[in-house]
Amino acid sequence: MNDETGLPLMPLFLSLRAAVRAHVTATTLATAHDDSQATRAKAEAYLDFACHELKSASPQLIAIGGFSGTGKSSVAAAVAAAIGRAPGARVLRSDVFRKRLFGRAPEERLPADAYAADISDRVYRSLLDSAEAALRSGQSVILDSVAARHGERAAMQGLAARLKIPFCGVWLTGEPDVLRRRIVARRHDASDATAEVLEQQLTYDVGEMDWEQIDAGNELDAVVRAVEAYLRP
Repeated sequence: MNDETGLPLMPLFLSLRAAVRAHVTATTLATAHDDSQATRAKAEAYLDFACHELKSASPQLIAIGGFSGTGKSSVAAAVAAAIGRAPGARVLRSDVFRKRLFGRAPEERLPADAYAADISDRVYRSLLDSAEAALRSGQSVILDSVAARHGERAAMQGLAARLKIPFCGVWLTGEPDVLRRRIVARRHDASDATAEVLEQQLTYDVGEMDWEQIDAGNELDAVVRAVEAYLRP
C-alpha cells in the first residue's frame, strides 16, 4: 500500500477531529459555567473548520526545480501548508523516491550507478504516479526534484494538463559559490549531491526554461516569500 492510499479519507478524519474538539469546547461552556467570548469563539471555529473540511477542494500541481544547493526541499516544506486543502500540499521528493527504489533509508548514500539515466527515468515515473494518485484524491502536490531535463518538466506539466488542474513551475537559481557552501554544510540529508555533482550540473543545457525563475541565493525566509508571492492567485 502506498502513502497516497489513505489521502481520500484525510478530510473526513480532520473534520471528525475538529467536530470532537468543538463538542468538548461546547460542553465546557455548558457544564463549567465558562461563557467567555474566547471559549465560545473557539468552539465555533472548530465547528466551522469541521464543516469546511467536508467541502470539495480543487487540487493543484506545483513543481520546484533547480540544481543542488538551491534549497528546493526547504522551500517546498515551507510553502506546503498553505497550499490546497488541509493539512497542505503533499511534498514528493525525488531523492527520497530514489532511496526507496533501492530499499535504503533517506540518509543512506547510494553508489554512483544509482544515478544512471535509466534509474532516473524510473524515479520520475514513480514520482509522477504518486503525484497522480494524490491529485486524484483531491490533495495538492509539490514535486521536489532537480528537473534539469526538458522532458522531465514537460511530463510534470503534461500530468496537470491531463488531469485538467492548475500547474505552477518554479526554477530556483543561485550563484555557484553559494550552492557549493550549502552542499558542503549538509548533514543527514536525503540528497547525495556533492560539490562535484554540482559542477556537473552547472554544465547542463536545461533547454528552454518557461518556469518562474527565482533567485535562491538569499536567506530562506526571503526565498519562501518570493515563491509564495508567485504561487498566490
